[in-house]
Amino acid sequence: MLGRPVTTILPRSSVTMIERHTAECWSAMASACRICSPVWKNVLKRVVEEHLGTDTARSFSKSEAAVNSELDDLKAQLVAVDATLADALETGRRKINYQLEGLRTRFYRAQMARDEAAHRQLQRALDQLYPQKDLQERHINITSLLARHGRYVVDWIFSAINLESTEHQIVYL
Repeated sequence: MLGRPVTTILPRSSVTMIERHTAECWSAMASACRICSPVWKNVLKRVVEEHLGTDTARSFSKSEAAVNSELDDLKAQLVAVDATLADALETGRRKINYQLEGLRTRFYRAQMARDEAAHRQLQRALDQLYPQKDLQERHINITSLLARHGRYVVDWIFSAINLESTEHQIVYL
């Protein structure tokens, strides 16, 4: 209407900045965890299972599989006698699995409490990557990055991201 070209609309880039010290801690403690979906319980679980208490975590998995296998065998026999007994067995199975999961969660916490340094490092990395358990871009202003890294950080970010991408991107500083 005004004879001007239409302004190009680009989606806003979603970016997480990972500084060197955070990247080192993160790769050492939680390398198998997906960076873009932080759920503290899942991170804690993965760190304990893969780095701190691997044998006990495997024992939990074996026990759970063995109990469920035995309950499956028992269910097959109970169905032949009375179908309502099989329903009662399923209720019992849910309770047993709930108790095993609760015990596993307590084990994860106890294991992390034993290694307080690992817990502090992991918590610090998570706080850097996901302040207030939300995306960095919602809480951290560019001025903090400018103060720590200088004006060239803007060029780093600009060259590291793909402006046409609609996916969340990771930038290592």
